[in-house]
Amino acid sequence: MSDLSASEGSSRQDSAQMPVVIYVLYLVGFFIIFTPVVGVILAYVSKARPASWLDSHYDNAIHIFWKGILYMILSVVLICLCIPFFIQEQILPGILVALIGSFAALAQLVWYIVRCVKGIMMASEKRAYPDPESWGF
Repeated sequence: MSDLSASEGSSRQDSAQMPVVIYVLYLVGFFIIFTPVVGVILAYVSKARPASWLDSHYDNAIHIFWKGILYMILSVVLICLCIPFFIQEQILPGILVALIGSFAALAQLVWYIVRCVKGIMMASEKRAYPDPESWGF
């Protein structure tokens, strides 16, 4: 009987660590490109299990992944928009568009890191992530 309760407690502790694992996979994604994909798959699979405060972290992880992809595409498009300006030898507008795209990429990077670190801190304290669907920090 005690073995059953011990394994149940261990299972709960393992599931409580899953959001931290997902956030770390996202952060490792800066060096190993496929780890965020593994993280979002784990978030979708783990979200299927019933839990209370963990659901907000899985929602947050899923939103970080998809919004990060969206922000990245927007940044790349903005940076690529500078190419026609340079071809037409309009240097100043080209530089301006490239700077806007670069600023968008930098803002996305900061947003991504802040959301992951905040998620790690809150999951470590076993607290729900406040408003995981927001577009801000």
